[in-house]
Amino acid sequence: MSIPKDEHSIALVCADLRAGGTQRVVCNASRLLSGMGYVVTVVTLADTAQDFYSLPDGVSRIALGVTGDSKSLVSAIAANLQRLRVLRASLRALNAKTVVSFLTATNVLTLAATVGLRTKIVVSERNDPWRQPLSAPWRLLRRLTYPLAFRVTANSRDAVEALSKLFGRTWYLPNPLPTRSESHQAREDTVLVVGRLSHQKAYDVLLRAFARALGPEANRKAWRLIIVGTGEQGAALRELARELRLGHRVEWLSDVRTEPLYARAGIFVLASRYEGMSNALLEAFAAGCPVIATNRAARSIPFVVHGENALIVPSDSTDALADALVSFMGDERLRAEKAREGKAAFSVFARETNVEAEWASVLGLRRAT
Repeated sequence: MSIPKDEHSIALVCADLRAGGTQRVVCNASRLLSGMGYVVTVVTLADTAQDFYSLPDGVSRIALGVTGDSKSLVSAIAANLQRLRVLRASLRALNAKTVVSFLTATNVLTLAATVGLRTKIVVSERNDPWRQPLSAPWRLLRRLTYPLAFRVTANSRDAVEALSKLFGRTWYLPNPLPTRSESHQAREDTVLVVGRLSHQKAYDVLLRAFARALGPEANRKAWRLIIVGTGEQGAALRELARELRLGHRVEWLSDVRTEPLYARAGIFVLASRYEGMSNALLEAFAAGCPVIATNRAARSIPFVVHGENALIVPSDSTDALADALVSFMGDERLRAEKAREGKAAFSVFARETNVEAEWASVLGLRRAT
């Protein structure tokens, strides 16, 4: 079945293409939709100066260059009005019949910018709406604008349930899945974490747990912690690492390709206090990493089972996380077993999950054959 001309063009709108989980979803979604036969354009509010991700071949990019900090309420209002004008003009000229927008502030702007246009707007939340910090004005604007959307979506069942209480029916829109890695590199004595340096990711708990796990045992002395990400808690976390005398054992990275790190990591940890559907966790399983995750981080990934293919610990528990680290650090056979089971479970999940069909259904698209 061919795609009708009036459904052929899709725009994905996000703030920027910096290193981040949502940005990765946008890139993967553009590849997914392009592969289904659609003409895909990614529209970013930011310019290209701080891009980390590159878009797949065949996907177009419009960088509006309308981001920036405002020094007062008046300047913030003026800046957002300018963003609305520029975004509306861009989407109108693009004439995409379906627009998918990502994250609350961008969703609000996109809905406001397209009032009166014959455009189908799908908004996508990528996190827990109850736990994610959002100022009162943006909460009000979300409540006013989201009813204008063709569909409100989220990438975890918990978020779908929460948003449904606010906006009525909400659709589940899963992350496009990463490709299963076939790398056979030797695993190093490294604990890998990937994500924004924020309260959500609980790096404070992780650093304390890692310090406790090292302990006096000689067989754990070689282990290092690799943290990939940037964020508002960067300085405080580095200071905590110094207080815990971990300075020489922690490597802080940003804006790097993570695939080689997943391929070599001895352990992957996701210590988050809350999550949507975690890209990093899926990528760790796909790469064959032994995984430790909190119960709140793992709950959105249906195939994760404690003791079978991962070690799951309560969130905010330094002791439980330290014990899990000790279990993995001291037992290479256990790491290999959980890595093997995790990769196999991911493979089954990927085979049985028809992401193309789910995206086509939620976006109201006709799929090409």
